[in-house]
Amino acid sequence: MNACAKAGNVAEARKVLEEMERKGIAVDVRTYNTLMDACAKAGNVAEAMQVLEEMERRGIAGNVTTYSTLMDVCANAGNVVEARKVLEEMERKGIAVDVVTYNTLMNACAKAGNVAEAMQVLEEMERRGIAEGTGGDGEER
Repeated sequence: MNACAKAGNVAEARKVLEEMERKGIAVDVRTYNTLMDACAKAGNVAEAMQVLEEMERRGIAGNVTTYSTLMDVCANAGNVVEARKVLEEMERKGIAVDVVTYNTLMNACAKAGNVAEAMQVLEEMERRGIAEGTGGDGEER
């Protein structure tokens, strides 16, 4: 599945997931994160959103990697609005945001040509005490 993800081959990654399930192999958040990564490599925002919805239907909670990858898909598409929604959802669900999350959001702003918003994101990050090498709690990573 990792090879499919690295190649951005969402269809093949899905086939691997289905085969895992057919064989009774447990599918967990890491499996879905790999599928989400395939969506990111393929630049497929809609499919990435569907992966998150599928996880939720199955009772598999996303983690910071899930949401940061989803945000990356949005960032690569230059979709700042969706990237912001992902951050808001993380906060609503109590998922700790980290420096990667904020850097991804700044990347979305930059790709959309919105330097002012990127600076606002940086200021927000600083206000929250999230600096390079730390998480939202200020602890070294």
